[in-house]
Amino acid sequence: MLVERAPFEDYTNPMERVSRYRWALSSIGISVGIALITLAIIQHSFHSGEWKTNSPLGMRVAAVGGVAVVVSFILAVVALFKDESRLVASLALLLSILSVAFYAR
Repeated sequence: MLVERAPFEDYTNPMERVSRYRWALSSIGISVGIALITLAIIQHSFHSGEWKTNSPLGMRVAAVGGVAVVVSFILAVVALFKDESRLVASLALLLSILSVAFYAR
């Protein structure tokens, strides 16, 4: 039995509205967050003259970035099946695939 909801009821609790897309938003947050953090670390290290790709810092940044990209991809795939909006989940999956492509480059 379907229960009719008033149109304004969806807007009463913003956290309920956000929680509908929690998997996709988590994937997007991880993709964007790790990209910004990695870029900041690399730029800071490069400008201070400490950046070398094969250094321990470079290897650690690469490892953490790789794990984050894989987690982001998995969350985007889960979002396709669990979230209400396929559009947001597809956007998360596209962003995750792009981050995998850029990271593997």
